[in-house]
Amino acid sequence: MFLQEGVQSVLRDKKTGQINYLIVRENTEGLYAAHRSGIRRADLAIDPLVMSERGVRRIVKLAFDLSLKSSGSPVDGRKRVMCVDKSNVLRSYAFFREKFEDVAKDYPEVERSSMYVDAMTQYMLFNPHRLNVVVCENFIGDILSDLGSATVGGLGLAGSANLGDRVALFEAVHGSAPDIAGKGLANPIAILYAAAQMLEWLELEQAANLLRKTISKVLGEGKVRTPDIGGSSTTREVEETVSKTMMELLSTSP
Repeated sequence: MFLQEGVQSVLRDKKTGQINYLIVRENTEGLYAAHRSGIRRADLAIDPLVMSERGVRRIVKLAFDLSLKSSGSPVDGRKRVMCVDKSNVLRSYAFFREKFEDVAKDYPEVERSSMYVDAMTQYMLFNPHRLNVVVCENFIGDILSDLGSATVGGLGLAGSANLGDRVALFEAVHGSAPDIAGKGLANPIAILYAAAQMLEWLELEQAANLLRKTISKVLGEGKVRTPDIGGSSTTREVEETVSKTMMELLSTSP
């Protein structure tokens, strides 16, 4: 999540770059592993919550590795990883936190902390500038990523990456929006950010940086923006402006 120049979030006192953090969620286990395979009777429904040591360790290790590669939290530059769970109620989340603490021992240069998810919903609004990397189970991550996008202006501004060991999938954090399909209302910035993440994953750093710089310039000028962030431009108008601006930046770059 990155607060861009020219975009107004619910945290209006924050400046460009003062909100800049990652939410890392395990995407193959957790509560969503049930995916309609739980038990359902007329008077009862049960969905299992699955946590494996391999799955938890893998996602926690990724979170710490991403923190090491980052510039740290905007407020002080410190590299931090926060585990968000509900370990005071559910054994599965207590298991997640236990493995988090164990993996954290291998990263003494990164600060670690933990927070219950209910407290985290307020912390993200009052202290987003202190966040660097947040790691959590799938269901919790699904909720927090939507909240996080609101802190930087909305769902139309946040990209996401689904990272495997050898392959990856990149998309807007909100997924599809069939209710506005074909109307020219969708904000393309989120998918452009996802494209920048893809370029970075492919180790095309220069191209990724150029795309991010272009997006920042277009949003900062404030002339072209979709209705979800206070404008009246169409999806195509934003796309064309981004393309034109990128070509201008390329022509003036050394």
